[in-house]
Amino acid sequence: MARILVVDDQPMVLKCLKSALTADGHDIATVTAGDLALKLVGFQSFDVIITDYAMPGMDGLRFLEITQQKSPGVPVIMATGYGTADTAMEAMQKGAFDYLAKPFSLDALRTTVSAALEYVKARNSIPELTQPDPTALPFPNVVAASAAMKGVCARIVELAPRDGAVLFQGEPGTGKEILARTIHARGSRRDDLFERVDCSRLREGGSIGALLEHSKAGTLYFRQIGSMPPQMQKELSAIILTRRFRAYDGGGDAQLRTRIIASTTTHLEKLTVDGRFNPDLLQALKETTVTVPPLRTRPEDARIHIGLMLRRFLNPGEKVPIEPEALMVLENYPWPGNLPELEETIRNASCISGGMCIRAQHLPRGFLRMATTGDEEQLRQIDLKQFRGRVVKSFLNNIKQEYEHVLDKIEKFAP
Repeated sequence: MARILVVDDQPMVLKCLKSALTADGHDIATVTAGDLALKLVGFQSFDVIITDYAMPGMDGLRFLEITQQKSPGVPVIMATGYGTADTAMEAMQKGAFDYLAKPFSLDALRTTVSAALEYVKARNSIPELTQPDPTALPFPNVVAASAAMKGVCARIVELAPRDGAVLFQGEPGTGKEILARTIHARGSRRDDLFERVDCSRLREGGSIGALLEHSKAGTLYFRQIGSMPPQMQKELSAIILTRRFRAYDGGGDAQLRTRIIASTTTHLEKLTVDGRFNPDLLQALKETTVTVPPLRTRPEDARIHIGLMLRRFLNPGEKVPIEPEALMVLENYPWPGNLPELEETIRNASCISGGMCIRAQHLPRGFLRMATTGDEEQLRQIDLKQFRGRVVKSFLNNIKQEYEHVLDKIEKFAP
């Protein structure tokens, strides 16, 4: 049984629709004006809303716009006796689930309502987006529903209590620094500072020992270690192996008390072969290297990331406002920019949708092409043909019914 709201300024229409839908086992609420309907939407929840287009005061399109703000994701079916193709197109563009031209048959009504309820069922069958499994969030800001990320997290648990250096390697945006901070937070130096060093800004003549001597951090995180100057690579290799460094305050060698964690987006083995990375440093980091997989290889994690990012724009208790079609596109997109690209896409889609339900058209144009094996324009043409087919079929049925009505009158009065 579904909870359905019907809005129409004609009491007889309301009575007819309520009778038909109640017979199908649904719970029906009826109102005769858009402003009254908005009051109901404000404090009651509905699975489907059916509204007339032409009503005194607030028309159906305005009611549709406000309803999507109050109850994003609830399918709204637009019905009218003043239908034109432009009206249908405008209603669909503003977010109507479907369109019925009066007079429509009860079979057409039931078919459309059933399709809307199937949509609701599909939308609500995505529990990971609203309530992710706690085991998929082993550490703060770390998602590990996939087997690959579970392996990464197991490695973090193993390495965190140790004092040895750790290297994270993976594509840009895969969350290497978050994982480095996780090791720091789970290690013996958790109460000390975590300091990031951007290796691309280091210059020849610099000293790792000087960094260690003046740093008060418990962990030094060397970002993009492949960009570190060669002499500093050699020095860091010796420090990791001996756990001592040269102090520049005249005190000779000093004991290493700082955790060393590094990251790279490049293949250090290739850099070593090319003579651009120190082989001893590569060997020193080899046994404690953790490879972070790209987002495209772990769709289970991508879905949870999508839900977590969407929840930032919601009030507590609200459901994630995204259509299954849009979710499917996001899940199948390869995410070459990984997590930063996903976050930016969700933020932009939320802004474009105006805080209402995110649909596929709110995503960048290239997403359909990259998320499928088919041609983007062909997919758009299929969607357009399906939409046009519904509109044309509706108007043909309308004309057919009017024609049959006229024929009945002619036959009745014919001699």
